[in-house]
Amino acid sequence: MRPGAQLPRINPLSGVLLLAPFLVCFCLFWAIPLLWGIDMSLRSNALMGRGDFVGMENYRFILKDPLYAKALLNTAKFTLFSIGLIIPLGFLLAHFIRHCVPKLQPILTFCLLLPGITPPAVLAILFLLFFHGDQGILNRLLVLPLGFQPIDWMQNPKFIMM
Repeated sequence: MRPGAQLPRINPLSGVLLLAPFLVCFCLFWAIPLLWGIDMSLRSNALMGRGDFVGMENYRFILKDPLYAKALLNTAKFTLFSIGLIIPLGFLLAHFIRHCVPKLQPILTFCLLLPGITPPAVLAILFLLFFHGDQGILNRLLVLPLGFQPIDWMQNPKFIMM
């Protein structure tokens, strides 16, 4: 940039426009539910309707309950022991894998990752069991008993993006 040249002026509205999507999502998915939950906690437990305003009575009631104190203590113990055990154990296992025989590293890493990989694989298998052509559980339990032709859920364009 040349000496004495001025920077172009930036419209102050552009910053607000760039922040708008974040602010909308923040309000929709965090701030509004939080405020709604606080409002609900200050009302009576009505099954239908909004409930009467009782103020801090719900909090007074729960703080006097001995089961709440026990649950709070159990939660604190579980959290502290879990963090105190899992993080050092993770570091220990990572250190062990890094310094073990190089040929064993991929095998041990796979064994550690296996619990994280398994649930999506099981979900994919269940998806196939439900939606597999004529033999899928959805066709057998819902479509065929009603007298309709089986639906190929995964290849029929009418049903793919339903």
